[in-house]
Amino acid sequence: MKRTTAIATMLSLSLILGASAFPTANIYAADTKNATKQQSTSKQTKPAAKPTPVHTISELKPIRLTAKSAVKLTDVNMYKQDESNILTYTLTYYNNEQRSVPLIDYWTKVRTKGGTVYSSVLTTKDKEKKTVPGLSEMSVTYYAKVAKGLTINDLFFDIIKWDFSKAGFENRLGSFQIPTWMTASTVVGKSSTVRMNDIPIKTSIDRVTSMLNEDMNYVNVAVNVENLGFKALENPTYKYVIKTASGSSYPLVPDSASKEYKLQPSEKKTLNFMTAIPKSVVIKNLELQLLTEDETAKINLPVATLKLPASNAATSVIPANKEQVITIDKAKVSTKILNGWANQSFEENDITLTFQFENLSNRPVTIPKYEFVLKGPNGLSVPIPTKSLDNLTLKAMEKRPITLSAMVSTDVPLEQLKLQLNKPGDSEQKDPTKPETNQKDSNFKFPEGTYKLPDLQSMRNQTGIEYDVQHSKGNLGITIESLQRLPWLDGDVLSAKLKIKNKETKTIQLPALEGVFKLDTSGVSGKTQVISSNGALIIGAREVVDVYIVTKVPSYMDFSQVQTALMEKIGETDSAPIIQFTNGGKLSKLPVVEFGKVYNLTTQGRKADIEVKNSKVYEGAVEQIIYTDLVMKSQEERQTILSQMVAYYRSDDGRYYKANLSQVQGPTSPQGLNVVTAWVKVPKTVNKTDLQLIIGEGITENKLTPPKGESDGYINAVAMDLKVVQPTVQRDFVNLDLFPYSLTLYNFYVTANRSSNLSIEFSYDMARQLEYNMGDYGHKLVIEIVDSSGKRFEKEIDFVKEFTEGKNKSFSTSISDAFFEKIENGGFQLTLYDVFDKEKIKLASHGSAYNIRNAKTAD
Repeated sequence: MKRTTAIATMLSLSLILGASAFPTANIYAADTKNATKQQSTSKQTKPAAKPTPVHTISELKPIRLTAKSAVKLTDVNMYKQDESNILTYTLTYYNNEQRSVPLIDYWTKVRTKGGTVYSSVLTTKDKEKKTVPGLSEMSVTYYAKVAKGLTINDLFFDIIKWDFSKAGFENRLGSFQIPTWMTASTVVGKSSTVRMNDIPIKTSIDRVTSMLNEDMNYVNVAVNVENLGFKALENPTYKYVIKTASGSSYPLVPDSASKEYKLQPSEKKTLNFMTAIPKSVVIKNLELQLLTEDETAKINLPVATLKLPASNAATSVIPANKEQVITIDKAKVSTKILNGWANQSFEENDITLTFQFENLSNRPVTIPKYEFVLKGPNGLSVPIPTKSLDNLTLKAMEKRPITLSAMVSTDVPLEQLKLQLNKPGDSEQKDPTKPETNQKDSNFKFPEGTYKLPDLQSMRNQTGIEYDVQHSKGNLGITIESLQRLPWLDGDVLSAKLKIKNKETKTIQLPALEGVFKLDTSGVSGKTQVISSNGALIIGAREVVDVYIVTKVPSYMDFSQVQTALMEKIGETDSAPIIQFTNGGKLSKLPVVEFGKVYNLTTQGRKADIEVKNSKVYEGAVEQIIYTDLVMKSQEERQTILSQMVAYYRSDDGRYYKANLSQVQGPTSPQGLNVVTAWVKVPKTVNKTDLQLIIGEGITENKLTPPKGESDGYINAVAMDLKVVQPTVQRDFVNLDLFPYSLTLYNFYVTANRSSNLSIEFSYDMARQLEYNMGDYGHKLVIEIVDSSGKRFEKEIDFVKEFTEGKNKSFSTSISDAFFEKIENGGFQLTLYDVFDKEKIKLASHGSAYNIRNAKTAD
């Protein structure tokens, strides 16, 4: 019995190895003798350089149908499901005869070694294939549902010819059986031709990468496709899955460019797919399967299976300050977090990160619209929206930093935060990591990289510290110089000053900027201005420009914290932070300039020194005018228009009064001196001692105020101490100080001619300090005549217009009143006043008699 079995086995093996006669009932497997010999040789020599041979079903011998026609098993795929497995297999018929071979004469079945038979069904697309024309070949695909525990090595694929002379009408011509040492899948490095929409598409694996992130292995498969047909392939609906060694399948999610596409004849394209596999699943010996839905059966049929190469394992978490090189359209791109800041605001930390893409290739690369997520402990996930990647293309070797910002609770340890870079998602694509019942508002996120955050620099109360900011325009050094709250008519001005240094060796242009303030937890809804000190956003190499962020807040509002952000405008409606900082507690007091000291303005193109010249009070009956002359000296090296100033008087009890200002509107020469006059009318109850003048540079509509412009805010303010000194009343009219004029009046003749006119004549000397430029000059002289009877008369003289500079000049005027018709003798008191805005300061006074020459002043 044993001998009979052995002889039968040897006979069967000889037939498998390719006997010239094709028997009617035999199993056709691979050349086992050859395989054994190769394995034996391999064991003897063990050549280190030679890989282990791979055997595929292409080695299976065909089964003869007629003298000149045969059939061969050319493709087998098994798609495992929970209740059963879906088997597809393709038979290729070779007809070398002149006449056609009718397929209706032949059929195929699938059976197990134990004899269980599974019915095979033609796929819908092949149901119309009835004959194989002469001198041609034809592939036909069948499918069957088999027991879920089976593998393709457990099955026999029978080729049957209908024969009504046989029992059961079947004549088995032969069977294909795939041994365990043979693979039906496309081996690594080879391609498979898949008919998509009846177009031959050459399909191969480009690369596989995997990344362990938390509880999942994220696997990325890049698939090369090439159209071998003669018409375009448009938006094929094939599905892709990853099949593990245990047979489990994980749906692959296409990226946006791979979901819908068009492939012209001879065109090549690389498709990208992603999935997540639990880390408990071994991800060795993976396979890629392509599935298509059969129109009639409404089930997914596997049409191709390709072995995947070992994946390139990406680092699960990139260490802080280290780069991760990713592949974009076959180009290498370096990614890295350059730096980060943390702004603590009550119960939240505002995290700002600078993330950089660097094109390492020698051709342009378009950066996809990656999605950024801040990850933390206990499942914390904070999406970070950004428009910085819209239409972003990097030139060869170009670096492009972008700024990202997110808020997290202060309960979250900053050292446990990570940044996740996800490939662009598809809002219509389900997340394969979640069950069907939990897909609401969920789409698949595939991480391209996960980065540990560097040590985050604190941005709270960090005035005067320079921060390195990597920007697309270049490397910048940004210092928060000051934060000021200044008085204004309808509220307070809130002004932040930033110093921006260009650390590059070339001139750069900053982007369009905007500013944002947040008081405590509320944003400021009013207009916010951004002003550049040089009037532009261009910074020379190694040079510095001051940028101011200015808004208005209610004067009664009390707040304990101010957050300030300098933003880069992106498009019409979006922006991204360049730098943010927080000031907690009370704002710093304004710098005080002591009386006699100089206030240095350092604004580019408008450098000047300002010093208080004098302050005095013009007393009125109900109100008083507080008046100050300042001298503004240009420190520029060429003629320039200096800043238009804004000022407020501050009393010792903290009350503010907006000052009127008069200053030069035209250009000033180097070292030129300009007179700036400030004044305000206040109640007489205001204390004149310990006054300060709050003064700064005016701004209007995101610029420094132009000459004759009306300011809507101000910056760079200081508090200048004032020393109010009233002029001493002189008994003569010599060297009267009307800065920048000096007057001496003498040879007074006051004559009454029994008429209503009182004639007043005098001589004068007038000198002007020509080194001072000035704007409108509002001073006038008033001559007051007080008759011995107590009658009082006045005459106003606009001496700037009516007098002439020089010595020994003469002037005459008169006062008309019927009172003078009755005067024949007597005396009067003549007083000279400096009048400004209808209020007066007495300069000198002297008594005399009418028509007596000795009324002249001392000579």
